[in-house]
Amino acid sequence: AHVPGDDESKAVLDAFFLGKALAEALTERAESVVGEVFSVVGQWQAEQQKQVQEFQVRHNPRPCFAPHG
Repeated sequence: AHVPGDDESKAVLDAFFLGKALAEALTERAESVVGEVFSVVGQWQAEQQKQVQEFQVRHNPRPCFAPHG
């Protein structure tokens, strides 16, 4: 005896498992992408800080807190 709802529930289950597998794969991929992004951003921030420090040194040869005179 064939029940009409069976195919639907099987399709829903298939879609669910497929979606779950896809989500897991995407999560793993996203984690590695996020790791790469963080390392790039970290490098970029370090570079920016270095440039800012060089800029400050070039434009303020004396430290601000040094007594004048």
